[in-house]
This record gives sequence, structure tokens and C-alpha cells, in this order.
Amino acid sequence: MTRLVLLVGFLFATAANAAPPTVLEAAFKAYGTGGAAGFVAALFKGSPVAPDVTAQVNGLEQIESYYGGFESWEVLDECELTDRVRNTFYVAYFDRGPVFGYVTTYRINGADEVMTSYQIHTEIAAVFPAGWVGGDVCED
Repeated sequence: MTRLVLLVGFLFATAANAAPPTVLEAAFKAYGTGGAAGFVAALFKGSPVAPDVTAQVNGLEQIESYYGGFESWEVLDECELTDRVRNTFYVAYFDRGPVFGYVTTYRINGADEVMTSYQIHTEIAAVFPAGWVGGDVCED
């Protein structure tokens, strides 16, 4: 019984430390080199979602007008919903403050993941589940 508990704990720890979705990594890399337009283009690449690109870029540029330029980002938590679907919660650091977001990704037939939904906002409560205060977003 002890071995089963240890194995289950190891599997959950491994999933929690998995690499971020490649589409999200590519989007933030593009943000650093191509600004808001680069971020949007990379995030929506291969996605079934047809964005209003102008509105998405304008929204990010509005954030930049208050928070300054993009600096870096990191994953705060990840919820693997199935073998093919996961939600990744992150924080993006700008010159004058943090911006919070999540992305839902879907693995198409064993290929790379694509973004199926995302949200980014300056207020953490607009993005993260109610009651989350630095804990595990994925807890039941």
C-alpha cells in the first residue's frame, strides 16, 4: 500500500512540473521579439479559434500603456484535465506590474498542443478561480 501511495504521489508531482505548452512558450518568446502582435499570432497559430486580431493586439497594447513593456513570465499552476486537455495559469511581468492569465490547450491526435481558449487580465480575480490565494488552482 505504501508503494502505491508513493507512486501516485510521484505521478502527480511529475505532472505538476511538466513543461508549459509549447504554444504558450512560443507566444511569450514572440512577445519579447515582436510585441503584442507577435504574441497574438503565435498564440493563435493552429488554433480552431478565429480571433479578432486587432482587438486582441489592442487589448495587450492597452495593458502595456499602463504597465509598461513586457519583461518575462512564469507558470503558476497547471491542471491536466485529460491526456489531451490542460489549463495553464501564468503571470506575465511588465515594467510596472503583473498581468495574470490562463490558456486552455488541446493536443490534436498526438501532435503539438493548440490554444482553444485564453484570458489575460490585470486583476487576478478576473482570471483565477474564486478563492485562489497562492494555493493550488487545481485543487478540488
